Amino acid sequence: LLLEKTDAYIETVLDTLRQTGLEEDTIVVFTTDHGEMMGSHGLISKTNFYEESAKTMMLVRQPGRIAPGAVNDSAFVGTADLMPTMLDLCGLPVPAGLDGRSFKAQCCGKDDGRFTELFAVNPDGRMLRFGDYKYVHSIVYGEEHHTLFDLAADPDETTNVFNQPGYEAVSDDVHRRLTAWLEQENLSVTFDPI
Repeated sequence: LLLEKTDAYIETVLDTLRQTGLEEDTIVVFTTDHGEMMGSHGLISKTNFYEESAKTMMLVRQPGRIAPGAVNDSAFVGTADLMPTMLDLCGLPVPAGLDGRSFKAQCCGKDDGRFTELFAVNPDGRMLRFGDYKYVHSIVYGEEHHTLFDLAADPDETTNVFNQPGYEAVSDDVHRRLTAWLEQENLSVTFDPI
């Protein structure tokens, strides 16, 4: 029922753009900041990095520039990338110092090689997602966790392979990369209480 209602509202927006003659000059974006677990992994919360919560869809429509029906399922973009992308699609300068980057190239069917990994944060931890791997470093109820999923071998995220046989090198690599990013961004593994 909620999806039907959402579809109806989107249709209302698109119809209004057509009726007012603004369809060709308007970028439409439909996305969300997280998914719901809906009982997957025994969870209903949204503040975790399982794919059901962290991997969300984004629809971007710009007539004449973005091909209708085009799909990019390999670029790792985040909501922080929306503002620079919208500015770039409009031909406006993107201010320096933003957390996000423009993914205009990916919208237009090109690959500039810049969205091969994604760092993300939540109150209890930090994530690095790239290729077939997802690494999460978290502290929950005072206990530190390192979780590495090989999504090609384990798409349901049931087996933590961090420092397991055959995964030692990738475990060292992801920990080093996430730690370097945290230092660069001046972040800790969890949000510091105020």
